[in-house]
Amino acid sequence: PSVLQAAIPFGVFLQVAGTVQAQISSVLEDEAWVDYFLEESRRMIIESHKLTVDTLRSIGADVKMPKGSLFVWVNLGAWAKTAGSEMNLFKYLVEEGILICPGQSSKAATEGWYRLCPPATPKDHLVVGLKRLEVALKKLSKSKEAKL
Repeated sequence: PSVLQAAIPFGVFLQVAGTVQAQISSVLEDEAWVDYFLEESRRMIIESHKLTVDTLRSIGADVKMPKGSLFVWVNLGAWAKTAGSEMNLFKYLVEEGILICPGQSSKAATEGWYRLCPPATPKDHLVVGLKRLEVALKKLSKSKEAKL
């Protein structure tokens, strides 16, 4: 109880300001705006998922989209093997200007799966990132072929 009592005064600094709450309330009362916002959000989510899935499948990656979430899982296992491991591929991709979550950070059951959240990225950034990923994976594949 003493820790809780000591923390209570700090709650004032963590609350959303009353003026902000009033503005948000006002916006949410505008049903036409809320309907537009939800429809536009749905459209953007569908568009970003389609762009991501189509691009990943075009380079030969298996893609899984969990139901009811914003992220997609992509199996880059073949490239992870080429790189030596999932973490080696992660590090290689970072060097190539790509930051995606390796599956082990999200408790993936199998090595080689990576998690992407396309709707969290502006479309122009998503296009650039997917192109970088495509180029980086092709470069990695060619380096493997060159060693054979």
